[in-house]
Amino acid sequence: MRCLCTLMLQARISSPALRMFSIGGITQARKIAALCEQFGVRTAFQEGGENDPINQLLAYHVDLTTPSFGIQEEHNTPDEIFEMMPGTPRIRNGYLYGNDKPGLGIDIDEKIAAKYPLRDDYRNADWTSVKGMDGSVVKP
Repeated sequence: MRCLCTLMLQARISSPALRMFSIGGITQARKIAALCEQFGVRTAFQEGGENDPINQLLAYHVDLTTPSFGIQEEHNTPDEIFEMMPGTPRIRNGYLYGNDKPGLGIDIDEKIAAKYPLRDDYRNADWTSVKGMDGSVVKP
């Protein structure tokens, strides 16, 4: 956080492009957004290598509640995800639309998810985004 403050104070950063999962979730994102507001900097929460509707909804909820909101990276969600994860937000005409369900507003249909098993993919060899079949982070 101190490094981010220094960059903003020295006007070396205009929009911190941060991932919700990487910074610690909603609480940390709100703190960073409040800090951005003090320095006149806009947020730019991103999807990164693990594009998923949960990360997108985390960012969406922070975006809606902060004056320092700048831009939200777009996420092209495959049709299977809408079926597997009811409540996944939709993008229409450049706007992201959430829903009125409690919490993040998303659920998972485990029967449908079982039709799409996780497969290891050598093309994503970055340890920060690659997870093992059991969900653990794979480090070099």
